[in-house]
Amino acid sequence: MWIVVVDSEHASSRSVQLVPERLPVPLQRLQVSRLKDVLILCRQGFRVGWVVWRMRSVQLSDRECCEELASEFPDVPVFALLQTNEASEQTLDQLNNVCFIMPCESSALVIQHLVAASAQMTEQHITLMPGVVYFPDARCVNVHGEQVMLTEKEQAVLHYLWSRRGQYVATEELIAAVWDEYTGSDAVRQYVYRLRKKLDSPDAGASLIVHMPGSGYKLAESVVGRESEL
Repeated sequence: MWIVVVDSEHASSRSVQLVPERLPVPLQRLQVSRLKDVLILCRQGFRVGWVVWRMRSVQLSDRECCEELASEFPDVPVFALLQTNEASEQTLDQLNNVCFIMPCESSALVIQHLVAASAQMTEQHITLMPGVVYFPDARCVNVHGEQVMLTEKEQAVLHYLWSRRGQYVATEELIAAVWDEYTGSDAVRQYVYRLRKKLDSPDAGASLIVHMPGSGYKLAESVVGRESEL
């Protein structure tokens, strides 16, 4: 899950910049220069958890972006750290997704509070095998310390196999659960291949997903079990 910091004063040649900051998995930090970049990231499927907005003034375009965020992604809160006049504060205060307005201070301090709050949340996670931990809410898997994002279909396949752990799942059953009756078996093979490529360690002797002709697919017997209830 991403913490996105909007800071026009630290704009670089790249509109979106990954900040190499040690945050607990599955959190990562992105730096952008415009609030519009946050909207673009959300529309591209990035799992944005929080927005820390550090601005000196509020433009009409900023308000419009806030309204679009609130409409399309109501679960993404915006923490505003602004030095604005009273009229701008009242304007922002009318937006549902702006959590609070405070004097401009260190965004790093706000991130620390967000990380602490996140740590207190009972986030669901599943240990697929030693070193491979799946975070359903964040739609990602931590593979030996590296965070790997999943597409919606990849997550759907993985999650269904987990729900049927210990049993082989026929290709037809996977198609019915994840796609529709018009989808061919090639789609299943393609997504299993993509999951193996993302989740299997080069040093591993066997794949996380096992296939038996005539029976289907299942998670390997080395799956450890879940860390918390779903």
